[in-house]
Amino acid sequence: MYRTILIILALLLQLQARPAGQDSLSLRLKQLEQEVALLKARQEENELQKLRQEAGQAAEQGDEGSSNSKVFKSGQRSLQAINPEISFTGDGYALAAPQNRCGRQQPHSGFAFRVLGLHVQSSLDPFSLAKVALEFRPDEGVELGEVYVTWADLAPGLSLTAGKFRQQFGIVNRWHVHSLDQYAFPLALTTLLGEEGLNQSGLSLDWLVSAPWADATNVTLQITNGSSPHLFAGEDFSFPALLFRLGNYYDFNENTYLEIG
Repeated sequence: MYRTILIILALLLQLQARPAGQDSLSLRLKQLEQEVALLKARQEENELQKLRQEAGQAAEQGDEGSSNSKVFKSGQRSLQAINPEISFTGDGYALAAPQNRCGRQQPHSGFAFRVLGLHVQSSLDPFSLAKVALEFRPDEGVELGEVYVTWADLAPGLSLTAGKFRQQFGIVNRWHVHSLDQYAFPLALTTLLGEEGLNQSGLSLDWLVSAPWADATNVTLQITNGSSPHLFAGEDFSFPALLFRLGNYYDFNENTYLEIG
């Protein structure tokens, strides 16, 4: 009988302990569910932050790519850059002459022009320039003033000119008549070189160098055919004619400079 009572008591204790174990198990399950939900929330937040970072990096790379990308432009309007530059110049004068009372022949008063110029200039490529100057005179007709091609940057500061050009003798010999500050070339120049100055065909080397004694130094060497009838009259002086010029430029201010050569 005691054995039966003990068995009954054991069964009652087991029945009372089972609900307590089930409660602890359900509590543990709820804790695990909360931890899983928290981990999922953190994972989703990390993924969202990662997506935002990737989107920002992609936007920055897109901006850099757009700035470094090639830009294609139409060349229709740029065709004007290769068109030649054409200009007209005129050199006219007015003359007031007194009446001729001594029987001497004098020019009549009035207006006239000495020369009309047509100048054409064009860039053949980024390093070469071609220029043509035609002169129309009332008495002499059409003359070829200059026609030459200049190649720049053959070496640092070095350029080459080939053709017919006004040479670098003094200051004003390089200029045309319409560019002078006075009516005609100086008497010292025309007495030595003739009325038209020194204008011949050949080659010219110009070298712009940096020197410590001047702001700019230009060295010019020209080889021409010596066709000036006033300066080269004999056959022995027909070819070649050499011209060497060393020019030193000093810049004092915006309106004053000095050139020695």
